[in-house]
Amino acid sequence: MKNKSMEFVVTGPDLDNPALNFYADDNKQSLATIEPVAVPPFDSFPMEMRAFRRRLIEFWSSDQQRASVTVAVEVRLTFREDGTLEKPPVVISRDTGPAFDRARAVAIRSITAGQPYKMLTPATYQKWRTLDIRLDPASR
Repeated sequence: MKNKSMEFVVTGPDLDNPALNFYADDNKQSLATIEPVAVPPFDSFPMEMRAFRRRLIEFWSSDQQRASVTVAVEVRLTFREDGTLEKPPVVISRDTGPAFDRARAVAIRSITAGQPYKMLTPATYQKWRTLDIRLDPASR
């Protein structure tokens, strides 16, 4: 049985780098991808984003209800400089229905449980203060 993967689309620069792809195994089965949504240039930000994504995948994968998630959710995150959420995640997807409600709940639980995101450093705070991410269980 294949593991469901999760796509993280993060607003930000220099994230189209193929080195940002994570694989679940040596067969290069993609576990998650990061794709650019907007492209203001980042410097050393990709390493922090890789660690951030690993942390989100860890909490997404461990959620008991993850198997029931069948739709994507887009979420806006606003952080404090210490890597904690400044306010609750804001779902920016415009969808409805029971499947979306389950996906939204799993996404918010996973994001909230994963904090603090210590891999996001104060030196790059202005780059990650607000992130829009897309959590998609159908992405490979």
